Amino acid sequence: MFNEYTPLPEKNLQIDGKAKLEKVGKELTVLTWNLGYGGLGKDADFFMDGGVSSKPENIAVVNRNIKGILESLSSMESDIYLFQEVDINSGRSFKVSQYEILKNRLTYFEFYFAINFSVYFVPVPVLDPIGKVHSGMLTGSRFKTDKALRLSLPSVDSWPQKLFHLKRCMLVSRHKIKDHENDLVVINVHLSAYDDGMIRNRQMKRVLEYALKEDEKGNAVIVGGDWNQMFPGIKKDQFGIYTTDEKYLSWAQKIDENWTPKGWKWVFDENVPTVRNNESAYESGKNFTTVIDGFLVSPGVKVMEVETFDLDFDFSDHNPVVMKVKLFEEKDESN
Repeated sequence: MFNEYTPLPEKNLQIDGKAKLEKVGKELTVLTWNLGYGGLGKDADFFMDGGVSSKPENIAVVNRNIKGILESLSSMESDIYLFQEVDINSGRSFKVSQYEILKNRLTYFEFYFAINFSVYFVPVPVLDPIGKVHSGMLTGSRFKTDKALRLSLPSVDSWPQKLFHLKRCMLVSRHKIKDHENDLVVINVHLSAYDDGMIRNRQMKRVLEYALKEDEKGNAVIVGGDWNQMFPGIKKDQFGIYTTDEKYLSWAQKIDENWTPKGWKWVFDENVPTVRNNESAYESGKNFTTVIDGFLVSPGVKVMEVETFDLDFDFSDHNPVVMKVKLFEEKDESN
C-alpha cells in the first residue's frame, strides 16, 4: 500500500531525444506493436492465459526476443512508433532496460514514456511470483512536439486488487503539420484485459470523448495500440480452428459495430492475426489468434495502406501493424 503507484489524472511527460523534423508532412507511416516486455516470444506460455509460467526462464530469452524485435524494426521503418509493454526495471524481464535499447536503435526520434504498470512486488502466482514490475507505453516520433501527456483512464479500483493491477492511460502527443494550421494528435493506448468488459467500456468512452474533442477543434487524430478487443467485423474463427479452452478467452470480446462515430474508421489488416493466446508455446492451429491491434482514425485522415507483419509470434505474442496515411484530404463521412 505504501508503494502503490497513484498517477495524477493528467501529467506532462518528459521529452527525450531529438526529433529530426520540425513538422509532419502530408504523408506519414505509423507502427503499433505490443512488445510483450521481451518475455512472450514463440516458446512462452502465461499463467493467466491457461499456461503455467509467470515470466521468462532467464535473461537470455529476453535478450533473444529484444534482438529479434530490433531486427524486425529495420524492415518496418516508420515515422511514429507506438509501443506497449516496454519494461524499464522489472524483475520479470531481468531488469533489461528496453526503453534505452529502443531509444539507441531509433536515432533522430523524440520519445515519450508513460508508466502504466509499477508495482513493488506482484505476489502471484504463489509458487513463482511475477515480482517487481516497472513498465509502460512508449511513443517515438520523427516530429517534434511541444507537449506529451499521460491521461489516466478508468482502471481496477477495488481493494486489494488495485494494488497489483495496471493503471491504464492514454499517451498523447501533438505535432504541427506543415502548411496547415491544425495539429496531428497521436494517442497511444493499451486497454484492459482479463475483465468482464465493464472497465474496457469505460476506457473506450473516455478515449472517444477525448478524440472527438480534438476532431472538433479541426485536428487530425490517430488512435493506435493494443485495444484488447476484437475489431469490428472480425469473427471468433477468423483464422481457422484452435484448441484453446474457451474459459481462457473471456478477454476476446468484440467492439460494438455501432460504437464507431460517423466518418471515423477502424484500420487493421483482417488477413493476419495480431495476437495469440498464451496457454502454451505457439503452434498454428492450436493457440487462438485474432485481431486486437490497430488504429482508429478521424475523418481528416485518409488511409493509404495497412499491413500486419506476420512474424509468426516469434519475438512477442503480438504482431506489428503498420499504417500509411495522408492528412487532411477530402473528408469521407461514411464508415
